[in-house]
Amino acid sequence: IYPNPVKNQLYIKVNTKETTNAQLKLTNQIGQIIYTENIVTNGNFNKTLSVSSFPKGIYFLQIITKHNSITKKIIID
Repeated sequence: IYPNPVKNQLYIKVNTKETTNAQLKLTNQIGQIIYTENIVTNGNFNKTLSVSSFPKGIYFLQIITKHNSITKKIIID
């Protein structure tokens, strides 16, 4: 996930060894869901997310699969 802090475009790259269903979820500091998307990865997944319309602040990006969940703090500047 890069760049961080981000101004306009957030780049998300996921590498897996298997095909899996996943969910991307972006929440603000108080837990409100700002963006969500269901994806199917087949080894690699690349996503560009425009964040220029979101207010500046701290957000949390979750990538959730049936096997695990990863959460990264994102700063929109």
